[in-house]
Order: sequence, then structure tokens, then C-alpha cells
Amino acid sequence: MKCLRTIIPLTMILAIGLGPTVADDSSAFGSIATHYENIRQALLNDGTDGVAENATHIQHLVRTLESDLSDEAAGIRPGAVDDLRALLPSIRESAVALAESGSIEDARTAFGKLSKTLVQYRQLTPDPLTVVAFCSMAQEVWLQPKGEIGNPYYGQSMARCGEIVSE
Repeated sequence: MKCLRTIIPLTMILAIGLGPTVADDSSAFGSIATHYENIRQALLNDGTDGVAENATHIQHLVRTLESDLSDEAAGIRPGAVDDLRALLPSIRESAVALAESGSIEDARTAFGKLSKTLVQYRQLTPDPLTVVAFCSMAQEVWLQPKGEIGNPYYGQSMARCGEIVSE
């Protein structure tokens, strides 16, 4: 009986997961999306803890991808390498600006630029786990896991402002 009390809660944890799944992180897109989601969560919660570190990880992932670019490594559909190659410098530069941001306002501005290019990257992937959201007040897009809106541009003051525009 004691064993069942341990197994059932463990099974429930495994079934519901430990947190929102952003993307399959076996590809570069998935790894980037994981760090991006950490940044979005910090901004959503009106903070910048971990933003610079996660943005730096994105920079490194992009540099690695630039040096050995393939459909499979990038997590994109076959034949989309040239489209992604054109996006990578903007993703890298936006991640640098985000890592160097000095305030939450600067971080949100840099996050907006990064988001625009990552939305374009996502369009090259078969990723079913992230959605594209849009805030009409901020006139900005972002990626997030499926589910309730979490607006990183206004944080907790307007956390649910926005709509899903692409699944």
C-alpha cells in the first residue's frame, strides 16, 4: 500500500509534467525556444532575473547553428536552410541586445525584436507546441506554449492582454 501512495503521485507528476512544454529541445529551435520561454516568463513576472544568461545561451546556440547549419540540426522543414540562414544574424543580434539590456523596458524592447525573428524561424519548423501571440496595445508578437496568454510586454499589470494569432 505504501508503494502505491508513492507511485500514484509520481505518475501524476509525469502525466501533467513539471511545467509548460515549449518545444522539442532536441533541435536548435527547441533549445532556443526553451531559453526564450525562460526570458518570457521573467518579463511576464516583471523581472529580469536570468534574462541575460538565457539570451547569452541563445547567442551561443545561434553561433553553433551558423557554423553547422542543416535542416535536421535546426529543426526546420527540408529545403528551408537558406531562409533560416538569412534570419540567424538578426536572432543573434537581438539576443546580444537582450543580454546587454539595462532595464526591464530595454529588455522588453529587445525581446520584441527577438520575438519577430523567432516567429519567422518557427514558421520554418513543424513545431506543434508553441503558438504565436499578439498584443494589439504593444503591437508586438511573441511565442509561448499553448494555453493561457502570458503577455511579457506588460507583465503582471496586463498579463492576459493579447490573443493567439497562429498555432
